[in-house]
Order: sequence, then structure tokens, then C-alpha cells
Amino acid sequence: MKYTWEISALECKVKEGDLDNVIYTIHYRYKASNEAEEEVTADTYGSLVLSTPDAVSFIPYADITKEIVIGWLESSLEVDEIKVKLNKQIDLQVNPISVTHINPFV
Repeated sequence: MKYTWEISALECKVKEGDLDNVIYTIHYRYKASNEAEEEVTADTYGSLVLSTPDAVSFIPYADITKEIVIGWLESSLEVDEIKVKLNKQIDLQVNPISVTHINPFV
């Protein structure tokens, strides 16, 4: 499987004490794709609320990178559990256990 992060939005407090543009919520999408059949994908959407940073660990908004945000997500979320759920979704697409048919008597 191939897994990718998509950062949908970053919510910021305009002012938090002496700090400006403090990120407090990350909205993300985590996507899995079957490398053998790239058109088979699954994803999950979520949000992560961050604790207020102290002045020492604060990173100015202009210096934030995707890699930093992904680091916050991966250190806070149960990524292995998310992967298991996405893998199950993909497996059900590749090996369905039920299907919906149109009525044969239409």
C-alpha cells in the first residue's frame, strides 16, 4: 500500500498571548492506494486539535511546512490503526462480500 497525507486546512488563533497565528486545529485526509491497482483507493478525513504551544516551541506560521504538520499528526494519531482500517476498505473493494444489483424484473 501507498499512504499519503493531505492537509486540508489549518485553523489558527489570530492572537494567543504574545504569539500570532497559532495553529490549533489541523484538518487532514489520509489516503491509501493499492500499488498493484492504483485506482483502488480509500481515505479518511479527520481533524486534530493541538495544545497551545509555549513561546520556546512555537513555530511562526510563515515557517510551517507540510513535513512539520505531518510530524504533529503522526506523533498524535494512531497511524497504524488508521492504516488497518484503510486496508480493510481497499480489500473490500478488491474482494467484495456484497454487491448491489438492479432488479431483474424491471
